[in-house]
Amino acid sequence: MTRQSPVAVYKRVHRASPHIGILVLTLFEDDTSAFPAIRAGAKGYLLNNIEQDELLRAIHKTMLN
Repeated sequence: MTRQSPVAVYKRVHRASPHIGILVLTLFEDDTSAFPAIRAGAKGYLLNNIEQDELLRAIHKTMLN
């Protein structure tokens, strides 16, 4: 696989399998990182310091949508 930006990978996955819920876990909390990920098909964008119960809720919600 060639080196691609995460956003390019989200787009490829979303185009190939739109039923797959992409949930981004990241260090970056700025809008310039979040918005491209959401536009590329991610269902959610979370900071990696999220509490475990919140992360589990986000995963379940992503799976159901």
